[in-house]
Amino acid sequence: MKFNHQALLVNDLNKSGSFYKDILGLQEISVGASQSPPKRWFKIKGGMEIHLISTKKNLKPIPKGVHMAFSVEKFDLFIDNLTKNQVKYSNWIGNENQVQIRNDGYKQIFFQDPQGSVSYTHLTLPTNR
Repeated sequence: MKFNHQALLVNDLNKSGSFYKDILGLQEISVGASQSPPKRWFKIKGGMEIHLISTKKNLKPIPKGVHMAFSVEKFDLFIDNLTKNQVKYSNWIGNENQVQIRNDGYKQIFFQDPQGSVSYTHLTLPTNR
């Protein structure tokens, strides 16, 4: 079995799509399904995808413990990009603009997409690995 994609419900497809494309830098790809409801698909390095699906339903926030984790090669540049685009980030306990270093040496931050319903973790390899 191989992981294929993560589907996310969003209320504002354009705003959320711009976040994934322009801020996270994901490649937008053609939608291979019907456009009912409207969708936008994005490719992640390694062949996995994120599928944004438009909904009019009132969405509840998802707890931080339920998240997608991404790795970035240039952690500080990634944080600079979030700051430049006014995307708030925090450590696990919620201290804004704080980077957390895990016991295994990985740096991590948590942030949310414009929907505000999904938290993400960004990791980078520690210098000793």
